[in-house]
Amino acid sequence: MDKQQPVKVVSCGAVPWRVVDGQAQVLLIRQFEHKQAWSIAKGHLKDGESIEECAVREVREETGLNVKLGDRLPDAVVNIKGGTKTVVSFLAEPIGSQEPNIEDPDCEVVEAKWFNVNELPELQHYQRSLIEEAVLEVEREAYEMDPYEG
Repeated sequence: MDKQQPVKVVSCGAVPWRVVDGQAQVLLIRQFEHKQAWSIAKGHLKDGESIEECAVREVREETGLNVKLGDRLPDAVVNIKGGTKTVVSFLAEPIGSQEPNIEDPDCEVVEAKWFNVNELPELQHYQRSLIEEAVLEVEREAYEMDPYEG
């Protein structure tokens, strides 16, 4: 009897961040109208694409923002039917416009929004630790930008 190999899925994404009026913010998405949980912009690798290229592309497709990747965050791993899904993600800084735009017909999300790091919405369960780590990094980065704030 053949035993199937476990499925290993990899998604790549990023957590764009900025500081507005001394407040660190992160950009999150809500993918489905019928679900309230928010998550990072992410998606599957295309053939021949690096994880960094995938992360930048997915943020652009799902939020309309161009970003420059920063530090890699700890991977989030979740069990899926027949195997595991690993989410590889990075901190990211917006390049150019910081206003989310989900009007593209290829956009796969219903909402993209900036949140103050101390006022986060309900988060996708398996991404909670990833987003919490991103918030800690963002707070450190924001403090380094202006050590007299906060």
